[in-house]
Amino acid sequence: MLCITAGAAQAQTTRGPGFDTGVVMSAILVIDSDRFFTNSEYGKRVATDLEAERMRLVQTKRELETELEAEEQRLLELRDVTPADEFSAMVDVFDIRVQRARQSQDETGRVLSQRYERARAEFINEALPILANILAERRAVAVLERGSVFLSADAIDITDEAIRLADAAIGDGSKSE
Repeated sequence: MLCITAGAAQAQTTRGPGFDTGVVMSAILVIDSDRFFTNSEYGKRVATDLEAERMRLVQTKRELETELEAEEQRLLELRDVTPADEFSAMVDVFDIRVQRARQSQDETGRVLSQRYERARAEFINEALPILANILAERRAVAVLERGSVFLSADAIDITDEAIRLADAAIGDGSKSE
């Protein structure tokens, strides 16, 4: 409780002659970096782009599944009229094709996830000067991840301000690509 009281005593609102901003001045600020990215115009564009790609992949997967099901049905029809060794070879080829299709789908999922993480990292990198400016304006010494902080006052959360400033400076990021 003593730490909370001491922290509250250090956080001051800038009011007075020339200071009527109502902004809390604190040595420590917090940000929800996930919300910072996902609620920004940049993050929304990335999510929209990746969702469109994911939907294309889902459609491709459905088409491939339909194709494989038809091929499997043809194999079942050939089972009784094809010599066992020849049929076994056909089944082996089919199994390899199914395994490759699954591996391709898994790889595509990983690629989309990597693209999301890369876009998020690029956004954070582009936004660092904005965050540094907030840090300087508030005369703070650190910005911590909100999820890593056990307890804090909402007044030191800069997420909404950072989103607003990033949207103004970076937009949806399509110009930087």
